[in-house]
Amino acid sequence: MPYLAIILGANLVTMMFFPGGDEVTLTSAESRQEFLINGLIFGSLTVLILAVAGKALWRSLVVFTHHALAWLKLFLIPAMWLSIVVLNVMLMALIMTVTGQEPETSANQAGIEAMLQAVPFWAALLVLGLLGPLVEEYIFRHLLIGKLSRHLNIWLCAVISVLPFALIHVSSEIISGDLMGVLTTVVPYLTMSIIFTLAYIFSGRSLLFVWLVHAFNNCMAVTLQYWLSPLLEDIDGLEPTGVIPALLQAAAVPLGGA
Repeated sequence: MPYLAIILGANLVTMMFFPGGDEVTLTSAESRQEFLINGLIFGSLTVLILAVAGKALWRSLVVFTHHALAWLKLFLIPAMWLSIVVLNVMLMALIMTVTGQEPETSANQAGIEAMLQAVPFWAALLVLGLLGPLVEEYIFRHLLIGKLSRHLNIWLCAVISVLPFALIHVSSEIISGDLMGVLTTVVPYLTMSIIFTLAYIFSGRSLLFVWLVHAFNNCMAVTLQYWLSPLLEDIDGLEPTGVIPALLQAAAVPLGGA
């Protein structure tokens, strides 16, 4: 609850001071400051999580060790990331067909892209690629499914996990009352949330496994934004539409609070 309050409160304060919301362009200094705040939040929460759930994280290593071929599950991690990308590209194409408009970039993703342009690659990998996923998987999977399923049906817990995870990443659009913006930006996060949740449940509720799946997704997204996106911008006459940019958006980093 404090985590959700921090995310929603930060977005609400931002909208109070910047009524234009998504139209506000942050300077490099402001983006670095925002990244530092995210780093401090995720870093502090990671220390707390390791203190209270370090043993659970270690025990969840059994998903890779309980029989001779268990290590083959490592290959499922990039396979799940690829499935997220393919599904999101297909869903974005469907949205474009139905609405006649290209899917919008969420305020969360726009903020992440601004931060990536202002901070070193290694720092983005550490904070957005590793720390953020651990915090989010502890909250949305380990607590809302692993712990809550002791009292509720596990599939009801899965729904309770999927929806808040997706909606918190479009909290700016929700607060602004932009219903169409919510509908067109929430799709990639819903896809990720469903796959992360299924990965957690079918891995025997392994916090380590779902963290690795989430972290791989984020690290790939950061890498694509750093190395592939600039290459596209350097090609003269190439419009920012098509399959590759759609893939970049589909692999967007699901980070709350950015």
